[in-house]
Amino acid sequence: MARKNFRNGGEGVLLGHRSLHAADVVATKSISGENTFTTVQLFCKIMCEKPRKVKKPVYGINDWYFAYGNNSAKVILEHTSLLSPLAMDTDNRPFL
Repeated sequence: MARKNFRNGGEGVLLGHRSLHAADVVATKSISGENTFTTVQLFCKIMCEKPRKVKKPVYGINDWYFAYGNNSAKVILEHTSLLSPLAMDTDNRPFL
């Protein structure tokens, strides 16, 4: 049996005799003239046949694309203070 090494941060995870199902690869191709939103909806159904429905839209700030993991409690509070005044629906607060 081949040894598999699934990275966990900088360290490998040795599974020994156990096996780990890491992923299913799925693909789709849009139909000519199909809009992008429809294609994405169909693709999501391929990836997950029974998704958990949310009661309200999920929205907020994903700081990875501008902070690249260089954050701290202080930076998160600063970003939250920028987003919070923009949240009009106080029953559905944004995430950070």
